[in-house]
Amino acid sequence: MANYPSGPVTFPARSDGQTIFAQHVQLLQDEIAAIEAGLLGGLQHNLWGAQGFTLSGVLTPPPIGTNQNDYAPAGLSVAAVVRQSLSAPCQLTGLLAQASGRLITIVVFGMAVSPANVLTIKNQSASSAATNMILCPGATDLAISMGGSVTLWYDTANSFWRVIAYANPPVSAAAGPTYIGAKVFNASATVALTAATYTTLSWVGTEFNAGPMWAAGSPTRLTVPAGQGGHYLVYGKFQNATNANVRSRIMKNGAVITTEDRPGNSSAAATSSAVDMSMLLLNAGDYVEFQAYTSVAGTIGGTAKDDQSEFGAYRLNPV
Repeated sequence: MANYPSGPVTFPARSDGQTIFAQHVQLLQDEIAAIEAGLLGGLQHNLWGAQGFTLSGVLTPPPIGTNQNDYAPAGLSVAAVVRQSLSAPCQLTGLLAQASGRLITIVVFGMAVSPANVLTIKNQSASSAATNMILCPGATDLAISMGGSVTLWYDTANSFWRVIAYANPPVSAAAGPTYIGAKVFNASATVALTAATYTTLSWVGTEFNAGPMWAAGSPTRLTVPAGQGGHYLVYGKFQNATNANVRSRIMKNGAVITTEDRPGNSSAAATSSAVDMSMLLLNAGDYVEFQAYTSVAGTIGGTAKDDQSEFGAYRLNPV
């Protein structure tokens, strides 16, 4: 049979003379007083010192610039906060399923990122697996701009994520350009054209490129970024260095979209120029190009600024 000590129990004393038992009693009394005063939310529940509330597990994946299906960046399983930057506007259609009740907050950040780069949370998109889908408030897609955040809770009863909170601050004009548009040019000495043939011009430099709309990999095109459809003012111009009739026109997705600009018979002039301009309704992914024509084989453009060909597109308003 075990032997138990008899007599009063003694609690060791701390250096300040207060016993550990007395300390616990004092903390319980403090909590009761805080409840009565309605101040429990401000009371620290740590027996050995004050400690604030923290979210551990902060993950900063590489920037994304394309739509993300079943998104599963390395480290997601232990992350409470995902700091996500964007290189272009894109969509999040789903996030890898997690344990029951899991909370993950996604923060869109990046001081050098254009405010036009919006992360769109797609509501129950079939592009992701059913267990990775996201249910947005009102079953409506949710756009999160730079500086905004969204908190997701994994609902195992329904096996998908639910948006339980989000913040989407207005875009600050000081943060960067709020417009979508590009102006490109060709600084080559000359560009040779075949006689009586429309030639799609290429571009090698940009004066500005918000969106972006132009990329060196597709040098002839200005392309509407994801989520940036709307009414665009599109124009192009070139100068001909050969005595010839000249024409120009704008193309949309490889097809003629404007009437030709025909400035008239210029065969007697040392130089002539053509300008075409139109307002177009463009959707995300649409692209426009500019074509030049001379009646005889010759060259256009030059290195001087007043000789260079140029092309531009500017969004007037979204749709």
